[in-house]
Amino acid sequence: MIKNLLYFSLFAVSLSQAQVNLVKDINPGVADGIPIYGNNVINQISFNNILLFAGRDDVNGIELWKTDGTSSGTILVKNISQLGDSEPQGFYKWELTGNVYFSASNSTNPGLNFELWETDGTPSGTNTYGFELNDSGSSSPMNFATIDGVSGRLLFSADYERGNANNGIEICFADASSTTSLLGQLNGENNGVDDDSSPKDFTLFNNMLYFTADNNLPSGNYGRELFQTNTLSSGTTRLTDINPNGGDSNPEHLTVFNNRLYFTAFSPTLGNEIFRITTNGSVTNLKNINPGNADSNADELIVYNNQLFFTADDGNNGKELWSSTGFGSTTNMLININPNGNSSPDNLTIFNNKLYFGADDGTNGVELWVTDGTSSGTVMLKDINPSGESTPQGFIEYFGELYFNADDGVNGRELWKTDGTSAGTVLVEDIETGVFGSDPLNFVVAGNQLFFSASTTATGRELFRYIDASLSNEEFELSNSVLIYPNPTKHSFSIDSKFNVEDAKLYDVQGKLVKILDISFETFNVTDIKSGIYFVKLKMENGLSHTEKLIIDN
Repeated sequence: MIKNLLYFSLFAVSLSQAQVNLVKDINPGVADGIPIYGNNVINQISFNNILLFAGRDDVNGIELWKTDGTSSGTILVKNISQLGDSEPQGFYKWELTGNVYFSASNSTNPGLNFELWETDGTPSGTNTYGFELNDSGSSSPMNFATIDGVSGRLLFSADYERGNANNGIEICFADASSTTSLLGQLNGENNGVDDDSSPKDFTLFNNMLYFTADNNLPSGNYGRELFQTNTLSSGTTRLTDINPNGGDSNPEHLTVFNNRLYFTAFSPTLGNEIFRITTNGSVTNLKNINPGNADSNADELIVYNNQLFFTADDGNNGKELWSSTGFGSTTNMLININPNGNSSPDNLTIFNNKLYFGADDGTNGVELWVTDGTSSGTVMLKDINPSGESTPQGFIEYFGELYFNADDGVNGRELWKTDGTSAGTVLVEDIETGVFGSDPLNFVVAGNQLFFSASTTATGRELFRYIDASLSNEEFELSNSVLIYPNPTKHSFSIDSKFNVEDAKLYDVQGKLVKILDISFETFNVTDIKSGIYFVKLKMENGLSHTEKLIIDN
């Protein structure tokens, strides 16, 4: 049992409301300091407890910035392009080197010479990586991936045009010795011009990277199909031809579930349906959800509660939520949320052992829904916008609550959160007053803070942060009433508190729940947790909460 250090009378603790704060007006005035890239391009990443991001000021343009959450700690890392915007994008942390890799344009031809860059977060450690893959323009590397995070090669797609080798957008690689090169050409010439294979959707399965690419070579025209690679040219092969005779099957939504790889693809006999690959490489259709060669257009694949959940249209009920244990006989519509049309569930997100999403029931518009995996347990959590639809999106877990962007019809699109209850689904703060709101986007947790961009009439779109109340000394002063020891720890730790502790959870630095601690024990074993910095969040019997940092070094 967690012990009380001593008895003392209850006292009043004044708590101010947790606040959202502007980190820094990077581009003073109403001009935007945070650019918004299209097509889901990544323009920020959590790295060593700081946030690396693409920022814009009126002196340097769009360049690489970093922040620790303070105004003074929000600084330009490097002005990569002296003559214009470098537009850093596609950030990816390679565990083998511990650095972040991205695409950026240098000073030679700003906006026209996007190549591979590497950064450790310092000016001197931010440099081009390897050879230029396109010596006459931009290689524009993107879609980074590695095997098990520490593979000797970093794979990505890029436009490889060196000397007389004009290969188009193909699969390329970088290694730890700063070598960059073409891994292999998957799409050949068409009327004397090299077509792009445009590899994307890299997904790790059975120690191989699976991806999609357009395959048109002298040996055969197969269209856009599914490939696998062990990061070597000799180990890169097309897996199957779901749409024969040069047609595109367009595999998408690659998802690993129960030692099989599931994906959507088009077959001329089945339409667009869900397929799966077993460990021996065989490819089968999960189920012809929309019979004949009509399309079910399944998407939003996610693994939850030992089942595969997704959205699909069976031709009768519209786009609804489905589930499967991996067998055709168990692949069924979970619930018909909108009997008169498409509920179109989207943004499926797992939080606190339930699945959250936005859906339209035909009456309330797109609102926040939740399911426990059963039909009876699938309900609208809250009608956030009674006069219209809130369209919740951008879900991210942060220290025991789910944060998202929503419009309540009064305050515009603002930052909301939920603890999983209707009463606990609330507006965090009205950042920009009025019906349009601040439209918070691109949520990232770094250094125990929730970062996002938001737009106000006073600042334009800039970087904001939110700090959980239990992490802020200004909002909860219990530092002298709670002791966690030993800290650092190798095997286990204990908690002493002046308050009775009712709930204790362990979170990582990204705000993700790692472990629920059984408070009936005096010590908590952490030998199953990898070394790193963690946070123990406590809820006390008096309703207050507190968070302590814990270092695990095992």
